[in-house]
Amino acid sequence: MIRIGSRESDLALWQAEKVKALLKAEGLESEIIKIKSRGDIILDKPLYELGISGVFTKTLDIALLNNDIDLAVHSMKDVPTLLPKGISEFAVLERGETRDIVAFKDCTNSVVATGSLRRKAQWLHRNPTHEIVGLRGNVNTRLHKLDKSSWHGAIFAKSGLERLGLLPDEIEVLDWMVPAPAQGAIMIVGRSKDSELRSNVGVLNHTDSCIAVSIERAFLRELEGGCTAPIGAIAEVSGNKVKFTAVLNSLDGAEELRVKHDSDVGSVSEGCELGKIWARELLSQGGAELMEDIKAHFKKPRILSTKVLSADLGTLVRKNGGDYIERDFIRIEAKGSAEDLCNSVAHNVVMISSKNAIASISNNEQLQGKEILCVGEKTKNAIEQICATVSHKFDTSSEMAAHAVKNGYPATFICGERRMPQVEEAFKQASLELQIIETYSTHLTPEKIEGDLNAVIFYSPSGVESFFSKNLDFSGRAICIGSTTEKEARKHTVNTAVSNTSTIESAVEKAIETILK
Repeated sequence: MIRIGSRESDLALWQAEKVKALLKAEGLESEIIKIKSRGDIILDKPLYELGISGVFTKTLDIALLNNDIDLAVHSMKDVPTLLPKGISEFAVLERGETRDIVAFKDCTNSVVATGSLRRKAQWLHRNPTHEIVGLRGNVNTRLHKLDKSSWHGAIFAKSGLERLGLLPDEIEVLDWMVPAPAQGAIMIVGRSKDSELRSNVGVLNHTDSCIAVSIERAFLRELEGGCTAPIGAIAEVSGNKVKFTAVLNSLDGAEELRVKHDSDVGSVSEGCELGKIWARELLSQGGAELMEDIKAHFKKPRILSTKVLSADLGTLVRKNGGDYIERDFIRIEAKGSAEDLCNSVAHNVVMISSKNAIASISNNEQLQGKEILCVGEKTKNAIEQICATVSHKFDTSSEMAAHAVKNGYPATFICGERRMPQVEEAFKQASLELQIIETYSTHLTPEKIEGDLNAVIFYSPSGVESFFSKNLDFSGRAICIGSTTEKEARKHTVNTAVSNTSTIESAVEKAIETILK
């Protein structure tokens, strides 16, 4: 029984099922083994000699090398141009649709969503006044985000949507957009030493498709673009003829270099040589300088904020020489009206955990005249703007609870659904009554961040939990807004730093001080 390894996404499983059916037609029985993407696999250095750099292929490649599976099925555009030592290409299936599409939502604005540097750069080259926003996740997640958005539209590979039966009605096929090298192609890889299996699987290889993607990937490899440059390439092979188009853009889309060729081609080796020649042609026409600019951009220290901040803070990081990116790793949702909930305050001492806890209060007489304790300067300012005077401000919830317990009074705790246990534990230990009023829920919105990060700024334990659930391979510095957040971060890394004060500005300044100076 042949063991086919697959990631767990719907599209990956569709591809694995297709390979399973094709093998069965050849009289070969197989089963699909789902492999979770894990960041905590111990990587043996010799296996990593040529670099398992593909973020979507790494766990399957390791499973192959560890003999947990016999074959791995990949979207070929995700596969590094150099395969890891001990792994070989067994077959390329007949290629599917190669083009991109834009799925429309609200044509009254000019905001377009994509997580691809290539799509972003080509779209901006054609539509320089448009705004591009990030879009990541599996196909279903991205479609859901589009549905809930007010964007003009979002860009997708047509093949993935068609394979899952999810192609929207309102689309435009982007015939002018040059696809990613090997887009629409499915690749089967296995262990290099398994010659019999390689021969059996080789009957599934589609010659024209294999030659086409070999040209595109040789072109990409010669440019040394990987997935961090806006490179498009498409080779259409029929018989012994190839029609080739490739494009390289600057990251902002302002510059574009293009090569086009028609040629004879008879084999994969000939195709690889053509790809190299055409890449060198583009490099000689200004591509070398453009690639150097792109590489210099990605050599900047990368700092991720796990919360979308005001534009001036991102500008501050960039002015200090950093590459700044931001994502919301948590989503806050009010639980009814915080104002109504706070009408049930039972005690004179009121503790407020964060600005989020009172975000939907405009005025509340129930809090006036109370002894208000809170965590953080931003929370203090928010409270005093809307309803009451703060008696004491603390850096952490633990310090706030210790102060309240020391005075021996029962208290009301206005907080979120997800919280650290220190406050409740302190009151329980002191046998003091504690009223809990939950005014908001925190939902984790984790996302895999591609590429290396020098630092990540965390603003809450929930943000830490959300980030590390998808980024266990992070090896940079965790910049934490306070000791409670740092405690959570230290479950995942010892490389931490704490901001001087419990403010967002201080956390950003700590990242600049630690990473950029």
